Amino acid sequence: MTSPADPFDDPELRAEMERLGADAGMPRTDEPVEVPTDTHEGGRARHPLPSSSDEVTAAPQLPALSRADRTVIRLFGDWLDVQPETDIPSTGEGVRMLRAGFARIRQAGHDPLVADDVWAFLDELGDSYVSEALLITLAEYALFQLDTTDSDEWDDLHDAITALQVANAGRGGIVSAAMDAGAEVDPAVRYDALVQLPLVSAVSDLLEWIGHSKPVAPSGGVRLADIAHMGELLGVSVTGSVPRRAADTSSEPLFPIEEPTTDPPQVTSMLEVPALVAWWSALGNVGLIEVTGSHVVPGRAAATWMLTVTPPVETADMVVGLFLARLLTYHVESHRSVTSVDAVNTALDLILAGIDVTGGFTVDAPLASQTDALGILQPAREVGLFDLVNGRVVVSNALRLTVARGVTVAAMLVSGAAADKDE
Repeated sequence: MTSPADPFDDPELRAEMERLGADAGMPRTDEPVEVPTDTHEGGRARHPLPSSSDEVTAAPQLPALSRADRTVIRLFGDWLDVQPETDIPSTGEGVRMLRAGFARIRQAGHDPLVADDVWAFLDELGDSYVSEALLITLAEYALFQLDTTDSDEWDDLHDAITALQVANAGRGGIVSAAMDAGAEVDPAVRYDALVQLPLVSAVSDLLEWIGHSKPVAPSGGVRLADIAHMGELLGVSVTGSVPRRAADTSSEPLFPIEEPTTDPPQVTSMLEVPALVAWWSALGNVGLIEVTGSHVVPGRAAATWMLTVTPPVETADMVVGLFLARLLTYHVESHRSVTSVDAVNTALDLILAGIDVTGGFTVDAPLASQTDALGILQPAREVGLFDLVNGRVVVSNALRLTVARGVTVAAMLVSGAAADKDE
């Protein structure tokens, strides 16, 4: 049985599993679906899982899963159905997580059907915090392979994953405790904190601006001329600027005079602004917007959002959690970022320290890495996800559950993309 803070019971995580499966060549649906959708009768569907729309991201395209991959995933689901006891809460969620895991393992250049390759993928993550849900699923997958192949290699893999789970328990315990503590906060207090964030409060204005349709850049993000407006909605000071050729300096003075400026930074693409990429992607993930060819249109969830007096709480929660996850993974997946994977992992640890209910978790990382990590997290601070007190991230009780969920998704994505970037 799973703990009260079930690592699978996370709407952002389930939405991300759906996206990874679709990006790896799995079917994508247009409407919210129950988990599981087309897999196994024995899986328990607990919450609707919205499918993800195409989203702006600088991440490489995930390789499509092979026929053999899909066959093994299906057989794994059949095997889960007949197990008297498992740490996975439902067949559907186990199958979805294994799909996501296979996609990340393939992306990192390994074969998920080979025990040594699965371990190589995990081993390359080093000190990265790996999603507890992914570890649970891979441990059960190793048992499935052991049952069906009787190979010692899978037995060894299961033992190695179990040891990794023990080593990872400290961080996982912090997330679980934070989720438990966050769930005890008055829902009205949590909701008030959510709707005050520009990530949520600006959604209606953005949808009104989009109207029936709005042209987008070839990248799928907003056009250069619209970047400033997008930034204004979110509270990010930035403007789009067309690249220019080098100016003629023959008539410049010998000693240039530098004049102070308060002009916002100029960029040539929305993809250069992590906060905008993260917000745009989160909105696409939950179905509030959808990029179709050369235009962005309101997504399937937009009508409900606009017709209700107050934003739907679950959708608002997912927008915020996925924004945080995307903000972190931007620096691992995007070729535009020069930030090290170590700094991203340090950023994860800084957030863990911020949601730790005991206050005893300390970040053991060099000062330079912590400085880089705070730079990564600066947009999250600017939109109100946390405060910074004496260099320490402080997350309010009202946002603790939402931030903990975002960390769960970010951990899964960072761990999957880190091995690929380090190759």
